[in-house]
Amino acid sequence: MMQSMIHYPFEYANEQEVADQVYAAASDTSNRLRYLAGPDVEEMAKLRWTASEEQYLSTMRGLLGHTEWCRNKKA
Repeated sequence: MMQSMIHYPFEYANEQEVADQVYAAASDTSNRLRYLAGPDVEEMAKLRWTASEEQYLSTMRGLLGHTEWCRNKKA
């Protein structure tokens, strides 16, 4: 699975972006559940909110290398 992350198509979040979102989540008094940290997670969230369940899962499995893992498991 880690090998597929080498070709990951999105820019990763940096430490400051993550720290800012953790602080926002810890100090927020609303009922908000999700805090997106970085362009990679923002793209994943957009896909989740705009794609069908099947399309989302297929894309995520491809991005994370899970598709290859499933093929190897069946063999």
